[in-house]
Amino acid sequence: MIDTRIKLIDQDVADIILVLKFVIESTGGEHDENVRARKLMKRFMSFIENSPIRKTAISSLIKEDISRIRLDNLM
Repeated sequence: MIDTRIKLIDQDVADIILVLKFVIESTGGEHDENVRARKLMKRFMSFIENSPIRKTAISSLIKEDISRIRLDNLM
């Protein structure tokens, strides 16, 4: 397997984390996609935790997206 790296901006990482969270919450614990999502979430979280600045930026983007979703539901 070739070790290829992809550069992701903070917004992309935040979006991926939200999608993974949705998959984990929406599928059963033994479902193949749930297992895959949990493994990916673990990798992304370890990637984020290596950089405190990036961790803060991604956390704020996730909070912003969640508040925007709630605001859209009210309209």
